[in-house]
Amino acid sequence: MRLLMYLCLCCFVCCFSTYSVEAQVPRLGISTQKKQTKIPQLNYAEIDEYAYNAPEFRNLSSLVDYLIKPYRNDEFAKARVLFAWIAYHVQYDYFQYNANKRIAGLGNTYQTRVGVCADFANLFVEMARKADLKAEYISGYAGYNLTLSEIDDSRHAWNAVQLNNKWYLLDVTWALGGDYKAFEDVKRLKQYKRMVKQRKRNPKTIDMGEQRYIDNQWFLTPPEIMIETHFPKNIKWQLLKKSVTPKKIWRENEIKKTNSLPAICGRVCPQETQCESRCVRGIKGEPVGIGRLERFAADYAMN
Repeated sequence: MRLLMYLCLCCFVCCFSTYSVEAQVPRLGISTQKKQTKIPQLNYAEIDEYAYNAPEFRNLSSLVDYLIKPYRNDEFAKARVLFAWIAYHVQYDYFQYNANKRIAGLGNTYQTRVGVCADFANLFVEMARKADLKAEYISGYAGYNLTLSEIDDSRHAWNAVQLNNKWYLLDVTWALGGDYKAFEDVKRLKQYKRMVKQRKRNPKTIDMGEQRYIDNQWFLTPPEIMIETHFPKNIKWQLLKKSVTPKKIWRENEIKKTNSLPAICGRVCPQETQCESRCVRGIKGEPVGIGRLERFAADYAMN
């Protein structure tokens, strides 16, 4: 959406002005924070490998001590190693998801290594606090193309974590990639409970699958990006300079689905003689094909 708005703005300016404009346009109607704190560069591959290869421990406190040992003076690295351990070692419980209800008496998520979004978020909070990090559990709506009927939906959960005195957002559940599903084909409650108890007795035998990966866009996600898909019940956790309402998000989605102006501009505006003729890249080679980019972004967004 941001790319689409940017391309549309460039086209508009070229058609009605002779001045060159350089701008970064955020999502329609959403204010970014006054000051963006630069996130330190972390070696995700190294941290993630350390988390992936962590040995088994009898209790969660011992595990956390092991995980943060190399990163005690780096809050960002501590948050990442906890995030990565959960993403690699806990599977998503499709039986509970399909049942659409909580099933009590199964043991905690660390013992069973399986859960739904609420379990992932609660486990991150517990591990973060053992690592001397402040973390919060956030509930709310999550998904694409918010509808009016979903405005009060609070069935998803994610987290906020405070690093170097600033709050950041993350979603372990959405970061899961690859072979992360558990009990997808289990249909009977008795069979499900028996399998969970087996995992609880001996977590070493749990086959987590080798094709696991982490979608990094859901770790320390900028608030103006997170609000596009995650709407917290408590607007405090939008972490935006100016909070937005769910109805505003819904209206923007409706505009995005029905507005054909960018697609039209991408086809009828003479970018070759206006935008592209002024492009500095054209001095030594081919200019940026702004018209083709705009057509592609518009068509992609509408389809």
